[in-house]
Amino acid sequence: MQCPACQARIGLIGNPWFRVTYALKKVGTCPHCQAALHRSNYPTWAYFQDILFAIFLIGAIFFLLVMVFGTVVGYQTALVICFWFWMISAAVIGVIVSLNVLWAAAKWSASIQARLKKGGPRGDQSEKRDDHWSQ
Repeated sequence: MQCPACQARIGLIGNPWFRVTYALKKVGTCPHCQAALHRSNYPTWAYFQDILFAIFLIGAIFFLLVMVFGTVVGYQTALVICFWFWMISAAVIGVIVSLNVLWAAAKWSASIQARLKKGGPRGDQSEKRDDHWSQ
């Protein structure tokens, strides 16, 4: 990575503190000139990363349940049961995400249809504005 202020190369491997703050806080200071470096934000990708993290976290919780209840019902049975519960929870989250995407697509297509019905992005140009400047 290169600092835009001082044009110095910042090694991400040699600077663990910079790497952690740049990754987690999305801002880090250049070790050479102390300029603030901001990481670009991609809200859609961050949304999907949060969803994948939630699915992973649910899987980790189910795996811990396997470790706890494995001695009671057997590890193989507990692993199969928790795996299927994890798959069901991932499917539910997937359905929620797909419904969210479909809702956004429907809103987007409705706004495009309304814009086309008006006659373009600026509305119907045949109508004159009624204000004091046009008189």
